[in-house]
Amino acid sequence: MEKKIIYKNDYFEVHVQHNILSLKNKKGGAAILPLTKEGEVFFIEIYREPIHMKVLEIPRGFQEKGENPLETAKRELKEEIDAVCEQIVPLGSMYTDSGISDSQIHLFLGKNTILASNRLQISEGITRIVKIPFDLAYKMALEGTIKDSFTLVALMRSANIIREWNR
Repeated sequence: MEKKIIYKNDYFEVHVQHNILSLKNKKGGAAILPLTKEGEVFFIEIYREPIHMKVLEIPRGFQEKGENPLETAKRELKEEIDAVCEQIVPLGSMYTDSGISDSQIHLFLGKNTILASNRLQISEGITRIVKIPFDLAYKMALEGTIKDSFTLVALMRSANIIREWNR
């Protein structure tokens, strides 16, 4: 059976082949865990329609044409919470749901992140910035309070790096 495109836009194509639905990410993406000098993480609170709830997430987004993942992470950090960081550490990549999508997201840790202003990207549904100590955020991830896959993986992968910095 031939692969059939049943929907597409600038970001995704939805395919069906052998009665299996798959989602092709046409752009790629990046997410960044913004950590302050004091060891706190900046999260965005955002309403996600598919799950009908507000969730805590780290800044993330699709790559623009000609961008590499690091440039995407920096741009999304600036666009979503108007922040910059002193140093960025790669945390590898992940697949959001390999059973249905080829969406590979590159993860980063932003050291010594500061907010330039209190400006939010409200047009995307961001309602506020929440600052939580890393250890508490890590605990919230383990206990299931934080549910976003990008955020969970970034928290888990950054834990040893942050502990090493704090020695």
